[in-house]
Amino acid sequence: MIEEETIKQVYELAKKQGWLDKLVSLLKKKHKMLVLGPSGVGKTNLLQSLSTLTPEVIHYSRRTSDSTKSNLKIDDIPFEFIDTPGQVDHSSIRMKAIRESIGSLDAIINVVCYGYHEYARGKEQAFGADGTLNMNYLEDNRAREIRALKEWSEMLGGNAPYRLITVITKADLWWDNKDDVFRHYENGEYYEELGACSQLSPMVIHHCSVFHKLYGIGSMSGSFDENDRTLARANLLKTLTEVVGKGGFNAK
Repeated sequence: MIEEETIKQVYELAKKQGWLDKLVSLLKKKHKMLVLGPSGVGKTNLLQSLSTLTPEVIHYSRRTSDSTKSNLKIDDIPFEFIDTPGQVDHSSIRMKAIRESIGSLDAIINVVCYGYHEYARGKEQAFGADGTLNMNYLEDNRAREIRALKEWSEMLGGNAPYRLITVITKADLWWDNKDDVFRHYENGEYYEELGACSQLSPMVIHHCSVFHKLYGIGSMSGSFDENDRTLARANLLKTLTEVVGKGGFNAK
């Protein structure tokens, strides 16, 4: 039998050389985050911004066409993000990702952008002949966000141990109208369509992955600066760590 003093010495050596920390890290289960949202809202850019302070703008012609997983540590906590395609005709891929992850989720990251979506063939609809932004384009996209929500809200909602985090991206475009934007998602038309997901203690936060004009030609708010973007990113990271600390299948 190993003597108590020997066990203590081995423990202290392992701790000193960092073996214990590595072992604990390896044994920790990753906190699963399912990323949902219609095409063009900036899901992939948002995920890039978690690990890169200023990611490159993803051109609107490049769309996520399959479910992908990425691993990232935030404040030394391991996360697994499951990015899903937002196109209407990729519904079967999204539903497959939902079914495969629903039993071990810690949070749903629901990405929206108040209608400032970018598509491969959307520029002509977004702007008039004089270059002004078409308000109907934004309204149509907000309706598209609600239809996307309804696709999975009942399946993922109800009495579940995970949380719903709605992240409004592209704050650099709509910040001048922020009161209306937050009202829309927190207690307005979008909130009223949450259905069973209203039981997931939903929260709404804003974000800006990178400064970028709509299709490279639209105007920006002008009142949302780099400091605001940095603070929004920090708040998102803080929210993710707090959510897994308060509950979920994988919480310690």
